[in-house]
Amino acid sequence: EQNPLTIGYDPLQSAIEEAHKRDIELHAWAWIFAVGNTRHNELINKPKNYPGPIISNNFYDGAMLGQSGNLLPQNQTEYWLDPANEDVRKLQLDILKEIVTNYDVDGIQLDYIRYPFQSNRNLMGFDFTGKELFEKETGYTLDILNSDTLNTWRTWKTNKISSFVKEVSNTLKGIKPELQISAAVYAGDRRKRLDTIQQDWELWIENGWVDTLSPMSYATDTEHLTELAGYVKDASNNKALIYPGLAIRQLDTANFLEQLDTVRSLGMVGNTIFAMAHLNNDKLEILETGPYRNKSLVIPNRNPMKASSLLLEDFLVRVHRFINNDKIFSLSDDSENKVKQSAQNLYALIQESSS
Repeated sequence: EQNPLTIGYDPLQSAIEEAHKRDIELHAWAWIFAVGNTRHNELINKPKNYPGPIISNNFYDGAMLGQSGNLLPQNQTEYWLDPANEDVRKLQLDILKEIVTNYDVDGIQLDYIRYPFQSNRNLMGFDFTGKELFEKETGYTLDILNSDTLNTWRTWKTNKISSFVKEVSNTLKGIKPELQISAAVYAGDRRKRLDTIQQDWELWIENGWVDTLSPMSYATDTEHLTELAGYVKDASNNKALIYPGLAIRQLDTANFLEQLDTVRSLGMVGNTIFAMAHLNNDKLEILETGPYRNKSLVIPNRNPMKASSLLLEDFLVRVHRFINNDKIFSLSDDSENKVKQSAQNLYALIQESSS
């Protein structure tokens, strides 16, 4: 069912056409297992408890439930489908296939690719289908929530999310091999993340199921951003490109610029910005006259080897400039040769890998 605010035109097609006119890639942002939001209902003149068009359209069997039969997780605003339910997985995969088949998107970004936030007092997944499947596949029963059952259940849920990411990646790239798969993920400690939302993005990048990660490293200060983005960078082990997300609604222009510089200083090749609605004229001017005043020569995740080559070429120029400028610093002949040789060896490896 189409959003009633967009009836009469195709916003995705329009966005693709306008983006491609400007040599901008468009990656379709897709909510996966969260399918309704109480905060959105007022915008479309629906009751606050309206669970969204998917669940309300005769798909209550796919809805995720809490222990008391609640549709909403405690203190949260989203309604969810159960990732373990095969009908749910088919529905969401069919929607993604429809997008990739019918629209010239350059990528798909998976968001809400997880379970809702949970604790032992706020567990989700007691709907009939999910509960029955867990008990059938593991031999445990959710009628007895001891530590063994809970640990097994968390692992089982984590595997359900990861197996869906794998299926999405393999299916969509089978339709469009050059398609980029990315995911909006939480940047926190892996153990805590698996315990609360069952999102194992380390496994996804290890297996090549996603090309880039967009960690929601939303922070109001540089130290926290460094901690969050740095964690993801280290944990990724260079298996995927990382574009840290900046939440600009809570940043003034000076802090916004500082966070852009922080991302670069961490060795990242780009960032994401959330969200367009908060990109006011002052912040737009910062981008236009500052970090993004020049058009990118290449999109790193589209051609990582060429991007690496361009970065290293620039580095070699700078090395040559600094070494030959005694006013900055001086090197012994031996140190100078080592720097040059190391850079040239790396450059040769990149060129060889690109051929």
